[in-house]
Amino acid sequence: MRSQYASAQAASDVTMAARHVEAGVYRLPRAPHHRIMVHASAATRTYCNRVGRYFVRRAGDIDLVPTGQEGGFEAETSFDTIEIALQPALMERWRRSLAARHKPCGSTRVTCFVTSASNISPERSRAN
Repeated sequence: MRSQYASAQAASDVTMAARHVEAGVYRLPRAPHHRIMVHASAATRTYCNRVGRYFVRRAGDIDLVPTGQEGGFEAETSFDTIEIALQPALMERWRRSLAARHKPCGSTRVTCFVTSASNISPERSRAN
């Protein structure tokens, strides 16, 4: 019986790194892979230069940064994050696997991930 788990050769297709980042500007340079940033701290107020808004990132919130894109924001306090990198070879295997199992519905190619911060709650004023 063939294993359904990734082979040893594909083990580096997904990497994870825990990071502690001090308050201030946090920049992710362009990279040759997709990145999922999982916020792992209590609420952190941040400013996104890309959309020009403040957000409160909470534990479990994610940022998706596609291949070749820059990411980052300004954080008012230090925070912890987990960076998950997905290599292009893995994404291509997923695409081929999905295309083989399903009929095309217009396009069989995934071109990018969503880059908006729509899953992160904008800061709300609280009356107290």
